[in-house]
Amino acid sequence: DVSHDGVTALKLAAPNGDEAAVLGLYNVQGGHWRRDERRFAFGENATLACSYKPRDASVAFDAFDENARWASYEFRSNAVRVLGADDSVKLTLDPAGFRVVALRRLRAWKGVAYAPLGLLDMLNGGGAVLSCDEGADGVRVNARGPGRFGVYAERAPVSVTVDGARVDAAFADGLVTLDLAAAGEREVVLSWE
Repeated sequence: DVSHDGVTALKLAAPNGDEAAVLGLYNVQGGHWRRDERRFAFGENATLACSYKPRDASVAFDAFDENARWASYEFRSNAVRVLGADDSVKLTLDPAGFRVVALRRLRAWKGVAYAPLGLLDMLNGGGAVLSCDEGADGVRVNARGPGRFGVYAERAPVSVTVDGARVDAAFADGLVTLDLAAAGEREVVLSWE
């Protein structure tokens, strides 16, 4: 029981486009319904050691590819990882705490693995990725802004454009970041040539 066993996190997954999901991990230990007060209450609970893996989000997909590699982005810690379906990430949740993780299946363009992750400063920023396809000139991501947008990549792109205009993009620890300054749909093109 996720609210009383002292060891289990509540995990919820939802689809976030064709090749992505959002996974929420929650420490609800000690939580219960107070009939007399007609409200949900948290009892005495402690920090909770737990873990997640891409397979935890398999319910969010019509067909889960267990052989795929996945990019994960943790919204509170800003950690980016590449995981196999059963590679586990350990973390600790504070009492009544939570983590939200974006998961996106890795794709490759001319040998470079990448995965658009979305708006990095939003809890469910993966929803900002509207579509992604590959062309002769690079990877095209239709995205919704505004905000700091991120793409996992094995290496830094040679060029990044937004709506045809070249923009500055940072690259560190596998994460390409750029600013989508205007609201609405934008076309982001990344090229490694």
